[in-house]
Amino acid sequence: MDKTLSALGTRSLKHIFLTPTACINEIGSRQSLIQYFLDHPNYLEECREQLKDVRDLERIMAKVTTKKVN
Repeated sequence: MDKTLSALGTRSLKHIFLTPTACINEIGSRQSLIQYFLDHPNYLEECREQLKDVRDLERIMAKVTTKKVN
């Protein structure tokens, strides 16, 4: 199920699974986004290629605040 390419993506997916929404609008938005990527697999691959090079800013900021930056 987890086909994310980054730690940030993995944490985001985990958050979605652990805190499901009951908001119909949010569910519909998620379903529309999933359907868009299913209908446009080339765009999905392009997005995945670009996102795999994105640094994990959340983790970097946590290291900065705790002064554990390399």
